[in-house]
Amino acid sequence: MPLTKITSVNYPVAKKEIAAGDLLPFYFICGEETFFVDSLQNDLIKVMPVDLRDFNMDIFYGNETTLSKVINAAKSYPMMADRRIVVLREFSALFERNKEELEDSESDEEGGSSSVDELIAYIERPNQSTIFIITDKKALGNSRLGKVIEKSNHACYAKFEPITENILPDWIIKWTQFHHNRTLEPQAALLLVQRIGSDLLAITSEIEKFSTSKKENESITLNDVTEHVRVTKEINAFDFKDAIISGNTQKSLKMAEQMLMTTKTSETGEIMRLIAFLYGYYSNIWQIQRLTQKGIPSKQIQATVGIKSEYYFNNLSKESRSFTPAKIHLAFEAILDADKAAKGFTKLEPSDILYMLIRRLTA
Repeated sequence: MPLTKITSVNYPVAKKEIAAGDLLPFYFICGEETFFVDSLQNDLIKVMPVDLRDFNMDIFYGNETTLSKVINAAKSYPMMADRRIVVLREFSALFERNKEELEDSESDEEGGSSSVDELIAYIERPNQSTIFIITDKKALGNSRLGKVIEKSNHACYAKFEPITENILPDWIIKWTQFHHNRTLEPQAALLLVQRIGSDLLAITSEIEKFSTSKKENESITLNDVTEHVRVTKEINAFDFKDAIISGNTQKSLKMAEQMLMTTKTSETGEIMRLIAFLYGYYSNIWQIQRLTQKGIPSKQIQATVGIKSEYYFNNLSKESRSFTPAKIHLAFEAILDADKAAKGFTKLEPSDILYMLIRRLTA
């Protein structure tokens, strides 16, 4: 029996089942990791030969249709084919447009119902000659529809969460082996993540390029990735700051290098942006410390410093406790020296100015 629950872990198994024609009549595919959502949807659509799709495949969008219209299409029979495919994308848009909640939506409109009741009735007795696919970013959670899908033997619930970067290299190695029957060196996988980040479409595209250009039994090596994959991963300034205040010099230097390689401005412009960001951060830390020592209430400190987000203020307040006055003084000295150097008061290269700043801040 085909899988009734699919995740990024067992997706390769599901892919094999679909290719072998082992299918269910209903699929709800959701999650933030759009790479898998799109991939599984495409795997199912490929079941239908291209020359039969004009008469046997319908694609709807939630912000343009109603459930009744989609379900009526799913109930219809194929024309000169074994099956038909019906796809409903952006499922939750049906309910956002009509300002209804997915859990208890029961309104009928002229032109069709947007109620999940009709969909539930279909799932319980689906048209076996139709592959009905619904996709959405939002998961169904503990909704009535979600419970019906999970209990049904006719339906599959596929939910794809983003793969975290700490397990991504291992996933890339397995993906390469499964899809291309090729070995990817562990260090090459790690470098792919460092240079590209968690963009699965970009990563798999690079793997595809290597597999196409290499001989059948050749592995993808660290040298291949070093020479042919450029840095595209964008580093968040807050992550950069976290690396600095944790005292992780090597990580901070590596992040700085990537930011300079991916910047949309000049190196000097990027450095000035980072200097301004760090100056603002340490200024906030200094003010929070000074006002806290005076016994001023937390809410008043937040208003005085001018931070609107309570979550961000609480984080800053917590971080301020790890700084001594001497360390803050040294940080200001390092930042002001870097600011002068970046404005032309030195013969150092822009990148060296930033690297020197990092070393002083993480010392």
